[in-house]
Amino acid sequence: MDKRTLTLEPRAPYDFDLTMEYLISFQGGARVDLFEDGRYQRLFDLNGKLLLAQVRSIGAVERPRLEVTVQGRQMTNEDVAAVAKAVEWIVGGDALLEDFYATVAKDPVIGPVVERLYGLHPTRTATVFEALVQAVSAQQIASAVARIIRTLLLENYSPTLSLNGRTYYAFPDPATLLAKGVPGLRGMKFSNRKAEYILDVAAAMENGTLDLEGLRNLPDDQAAEKLLALRGVGRWTVQWLLMRALGRLDAFPSGDLALQRVISRFYFQGRKLTEEELEEFSQGWSPWRSLFTTYLFAAMRRGLVEA
Repeated sequence: MDKRTLTLEPRAPYDFDLTMEYLISFQGGARVDLFEDGRYQRLFDLNGKLLLAQVRSIGAVERPRLEVTVQGRQMTNEDVAAVAKAVEWIVGGDALLEDFYATVAKDPVIGPVVERLYGLHPTRTATVFEALVQAVSAQQIASAVARIIRTLLLENYSPTLSLNGRTYYAFPDPATLLAKGVPGLRGMKFSNRKAEYILDVAAAMENGTLDLEGLRNLPDDQAAEKLLALRGVGRWTVQWLLMRALGRLDAFPSGDLALQRVISRFYFQGRKLTEEELEEFSQGWSPWRSLFTTYLFAAMRRGLVEA
């Protein structure tokens, strides 16, 4: 097993532990993203070649540096560079927080919460397809059920690597899921309709009529328009994909019930809000609505506020 080590320098302030804690808070059971003992780990599948990345902080919040160790067989320089680029994207090292912090400091309600999460960066999924599968699997069901579905998917269809007594999972690619068909996904507890949605996307990616990764090069409105054209993708899913897959800073999932409740509690004395009211209210946070959302969810998961 070959091993290479390199260094990344995220934009300060960057709290590695806080950011990784937020990253894995979306997952449960079998996971593609792991964070244990101060080390982030992820298995990447580069066209059948499995490479394990392990990341640890060797800097500080104001002077962040990340040590990335890549392990695999017959690695090329291009392989290592591809993994390093993917890691930097996932851990959100390029996000600029200064203007957001300057804006939020003027808000006496949310400002103190954000201050306690200083250095948290928004994290992303490795690919748009991964985020889409996760989002579709979570539609209109309890989060605990969604975690079970994702665990079954990984345990049955992922490429795996066993190292030092640990099994690592890479996210399954479109071709793998397409080969399993609707019966295969139904066996992983997907509904018939959700299985069809995912396989429609996988088929379009495989025949070259859909380039999900190419959405990163489009403005928000154009990317959203192309996503909305996909079966099974509504506005809530689009906003999460803009945030989690495309790294956009002004997406806002106003249809998310937990987000509605926490904003209602903070700003509206608990009054139930419509999606339209929340959307209108959020305009005051533009162009940083994704960052506000990130910090609110991090605060909920850390117990700083009640969902």
